[in-house]
Amino acid sequence: MRRAALGTGQGQAKAWLGDVFTADSSANLKLLNGNKLCATPVTYVVIWSPGEGELGINVYSGSKASTGTGDLCA
Repeated sequence: MRRAALGTGQGQAKAWLGDVFTADSSANLKLLNGNKLCATPVTYVVIWSPGEGELGINVYSGSKASTGTGDLCA
């Protein structure tokens, strides 16, 4: 699933348009060193660009796709 959403920069008030992707939360995959993105299963990933050549990624664990920092876990 993909749709427009807002992503917020690290502690910044400005918001940017982004794309929301549904994650397969049943997998709850581990990263290279055994770490996980979040303590709870990831449900949505928002990818956004605050400026040319920049990329932001917000990871959420809530039951609904977020448009801000609610349920932000990474």
